[in-house]
Amino acid sequence: MKAHRRHQSVAVRLRPWLGLAVLLFGLRVAAQYLELLWPAAPLPEFDAWSSGLIPYPQLFVLQCLLLWGMVHLCRSLPGIRPSPVLGRVLMYLALTYFSVMCLRFLTALFNLSHIRWFQLALPSFFHMVLAAYLGLVARFHLRGSQ
Repeated sequence: MKAHRRHQSVAVRLRPWLGLAVLLFGLRVAAQYLELLWPAAPLPEFDAWSSGLIPYPQLFVLQCLLLWGMVHLCRSLPGIRPSPVLGRVLMYLALTYFSVMCLRFLTALFNLSHIRWFQLALPSFFHMVLAAYLGLVARFHLRGSQ
């Protein structure tokens, strides 16, 4: 019973941070959609939100599914039994993902800004938000299983 309370406590402490990541990513999805419908001066141009590797209709569907999964996981986290093995795998993936996006961002600043994939800061930032979310879920599995 003590272990159950511990992982619930970890989940409760991480939930606001997970919620912040969901909110930031949700605002990103909404902002690009609004920019598509009603181009507005305060928002960056539509093309600044993504690299264009995935056509926007498919990207939008994938982003909505990802948001749904993030919200669902955030809400159900206290009832999930932590797994240290899963935690280690997720942490490795999160650190790798975050590092690659940081390198993408830094490379854009200093070297390869003439290549479109490296030009865009917004996608890199929001990929770092997703990597942070993944890292928080990993932390739940690592801390909650101790």
